[in-house]
Amino acid sequence: MILFTGRGDLFSTFNKKYPSGVVSVRNLTDNELKAHFRQTEVLIHNAADLACADLKTAVENNFLLTKRVADLLFEVNANAKMINIASMSFLENENDYKNIDNMSLYAYSKYLAETYCLQLNSKQIVSVRFSTLFYQNPAKDGLSKLIHDAVDFNKITLINDGTAYRNFIPLEVAADYLFQIANSPFEKLDNKINLVSDKKHNFKQIAVFLQTLEPDLVIENKNLEHITDVLCDFSIEKLKYLDIKDFNLDKYVEEYFTKLKNKQ
Repeated sequence: MILFTGRGDLFSTFNKKYPSGVVSVRNLTDNELKAHFRQTEVLIHNAADLACADLKTAVENNFLLTKRVADLLFEVNANAKMINIASMSFLENENDYKNIDNMSLYAYSKYLAETYCLQLNSKQIVSVRFSTLFYQNPAKDGLSKLIHDAVDFNKITLINDGTAYRNFIPLEVAADYLFQIANSPFEKLDNKINLVSDKKHNFKQIAVFLQTLEPDLVIENKNLEHITDVLCDFSIEKLKYLDIKDFNLDKYVEEYFTKLKNKQ
């Protein structure tokens, strides 16, 4: 059985295609969690607090929660496998951690969680970092909001002429990768995996494509300083033991655009 530790878009998308369950690790006692974990073949730990108000909250909700989950899992189920959903936010580049002084509270707490997991059980835990997920949810990512604005307002606003690049992964592709990892021998996998594409796109490219779908689309621009860089250059070397998903981002953009149009 594949078990998630939190609900949300990732679990919902995964569960539509693959049999899985979910428990609320924040609301169950240790004994209640142990009962679930005894029956679990693969635990996907996706519960996280993205909006950490202070260091204490970040450490409690991301690091200590992850420690509790991993400790309980292997206490009662020595044969289980665990996929820790980590973060790109603590990386300087695709391989190296940032200096902790340069990490946000969220990034620091997720860094502690990843390093603890891999020290605890490097043979049965894989830590996964996603590049920029395309949720098809305007509240979750900039690409979704761009498409949503194109449909709802027939107008989009680019930041700094849309020159910023992202390495987009559709949520469905992310779910497919997770299923592959869950069913792979962990000894063949690197224990830190960046689930990424070998292609990057900037927002200007997306805007030009949206104009092919909506020729009257108005594109405006806003110039801003101090934009945070987002990692977008990756190799796919560590995905060599997986079936690499060579997807067409334009196809997913058009599908979401059409879905929103049909709801009008």
